[in-house]
Amino acid sequence: MVMDSVWYDVALGMGHTAMILPYTTLLDTSFFSTTDVLIISNATVALFPSDIKTILWCIRKGKPVYLQTEYLPEFVTNQAFASIVDSLGGIFDWEENYSGDLVGMKVIGSFATTPNVIPPLDYYWYSVSGTGDCHMMYFLEYGAAYHGFQFISHDPLFGSMITTTDQDWIQERTSTQLMENIITHLINPPDIAEENTIGLSNDTAICSGQTLVLEVVAQNASYEWNDNSNSPRIEVSKPGIYGVTVTLECGIIIDSVIVLGANCSCPVYNPNAFSPNRDNVNDLFTIQFACDVSDYSLMIFDRWGSLVYGSDSIMDTWDGTFHGNISPEGVYAYFIHYTSQEGVSSTIYGNITLIR
Repeated sequence: MVMDSVWYDVALGMGHTAMILPYTTLLDTSFFSTTDVLIISNATVALFPSDIKTILWCIRKGKPVYLQTEYLPEFVTNQAFASIVDSLGGIFDWEENYSGDLVGMKVIGSFATTPNVIPPLDYYWYSVSGTGDCHMMYFLEYGAAYHGFQFISHDPLFGSMITTTDQDWIQERTSTQLMENIITHLINPPDIAEENTIGLSNDTAICSGQTLVLEVVAQNASYEWNDNSNSPRIEVSKPGIYGVTVTLECGIIIDSVIVLGANCSCPVYNPNAFSPNRDNVNDLFTIQFACDVSDYSLMIFDRWGSLVYGSDSIMDTWDGTFHGNISPEGVYAYFIHYTSQEGVSSTIYGNITLIR
């Protein structure tokens, strides 16, 4: 299979020793002693109950597993993923089918930054979303739902299990850097208490008269928003900071989202990533407006809060340098202030990912 070769190449490129073996290997657990990570790359393979039992044993022996799934919950590999989670004391359910090319599939959490900074995927073909309990971490997001999962058992001696719900993105080598991040998370899974989020969207903006839905994705949980609502879903109609405390079996998780007021009569167009590598493609971070503006300023900060770029001219662009030195890859925060031609002042902020 093509996926075998892609995983093999990625593992070798990271300095690991890799082998491609037939599925009949799962009939004999003797491979445990010489295997640190097991990757099952084909989502449509006919896994038998004995094979699934071997995968479960592997995880219980402390060996992490990548188990490829696909866009239909009834696929054997999808059913195997859910049943293994259940056998390890977790909860997981497949939910909604997604068809076509899911352009802009977002990589979230530490999978988006460790060890590589990963922009949204430009190819992901068909999927099915899912949700789990607080032992399930999500790292692919599209359509306000999750499509990539890492299950980390409450038992620290067990290995973790990761899946993505499409094998075509791997077959097409859409992001070998994300594959490296997956292998990294298999070998060194993050601390679930620090990594687990509860599904609130990124900070956003709202127009006057608009209604925005904020929703928590969690199972078997109770909720308390800062407006005293106890629903997993609230509607907001004005700017503010909206926070929620979610009580789960694994503990308490707190998250919040900042909703800013937006000048919708004069929207701002700005990229979420750029690559200043001098190939004349997406080399500059540029801000564009749908109307004439005044009183403009732009400030960009690195992860430590240091100002790396500032300008009061709409014509200026950031080339990814600071005092003539090349700025490192990573996520930078920006603040934009401007006044529209109607005299309405606005301040917006967001993140820009610098890719080398």
